[in-house]
Amino acid sequence: MVTLHIVIADAPQIEVPSNPGAGAKASAELTRLRSVAGEVIQSAEDLIDIGESNPDIERQILEWKRFRVALSRIESQSGYPDSVEWADMPD
Repeated sequence: MVTLHIVIADAPQIEVPSNPGAGAKASAELTRLRSVAGEVIQSAEDLIDIGESNPDIERQILEWKRFRVALSRIESQSGYPDSVEWADMPD
């Protein structure tokens, strides 16, 4: 058996994340929240489409759409995925 050691002087340094599971957890939570928002928005849009809407439903759909837009910006946060500032979910 022979063991070889290779030294590469100009090899780029690989950054190891401080919390390797953070990316998977953040991604899973982002997917879950997007799914919730999508379901709520679709249900509200269905009510609008069939003429059973009211001002409260229209206000609610706008809040959920704002939430969904905020979710789309999560991955561009400077600390993502180790540090995430999650948007508040509408009531």
